[in-house]
Amino acid sequence: MIETTQAILKHRGQSNLPLLLEASRGRCIAAHFGTYDYTASYGITAAHQHMLHPACDFARSMMQVAFAGTSVWLSDGGTNILPVPVHREGNLNPAQHAENREVIHRAWKLHFDHVQHSLENGFFRAGTCIQRNCRRDTRLRLCLLSGKPRQCGGPVAQLRADGCPGYDRRQRL
Repeated sequence: MIETTQAILKHRGQSNLPLLLEASRGRCIAAHFGTYDYTASYGITAAHQHMLHPACDFARSMMQVAFAGTSVWLSDGGTNILPVPVHREGNLNPAQHAENREVIHRAWKLHFDHVQHSLENGFFRAGTCIQRNCRRDTRLRLCLLSGKPRQCGGPVAQLRADGCPGYDRRQRL
């Protein structure tokens, strides 16, 4: 886990990453970037901690350079917003259903954007429900981007069948 600025650079500006790999004596097979602990150690307040922060891009680039040519796999941090409905109890009115749908779709879109950013910059993301479905069916990605997932048919039905976190099977998309 790379979760602090000190894990990236020593106080004199030298990279600590090769030293961490050497200290593992061959036992390190992967390095995971901890987005939120790293940004906190950087002095970034919680309101501004997110996967797309430039400080995170710097750290991930340093990891890629330090571990290039080794057998170490790189893994990116996770999205901290879950696709969880706001309203859960009782009979929901149409406005509450619409708000739940909006919140879930916004969280899926944020996760999609984070996955895309990671993959575009050469970082693997540990498999999550939305990511697995995005890889399996490109149409889902296009539907989520379009903002009209209700018209997606098969891919969205597959999300229901997979029982994705935050997706309430009683709700319609």
